[in-house]
Amino acid sequence: SQGAAISCLSAMTHKEALGGCFLLSGWLMMRQKVPSMLSPSFLSDKVPVLHCHGTNDMIVPFLFGQVSSQAMEQMGANIDFKPYP
Repeated sequence: SQGAAISCLSAMTHKEALGGCFLLSGWLMMRQKVPSMLSPSFLSDKVPVLHCHGTNDMIVPFLFGQVSSQAMEQMGANIDFKPYP
């Protein structure tokens, strides 16, 4: 979950577009600050983001995943959110 949070932030702020980003039961760190930190290449290259989150996750609440994915989508991210039991 923490690794997913770090990879998400890195993918969105890295100078060059990455090939993609995979989050497993993670969240978007610093959600309020990310819009001002977004890398133009993240959006222009439409870096694919796959975010999977367990609906019964006892460590990172499912709501964290939902809110993070919605925030990323609002920022223009090419995100696919997949809940799983």
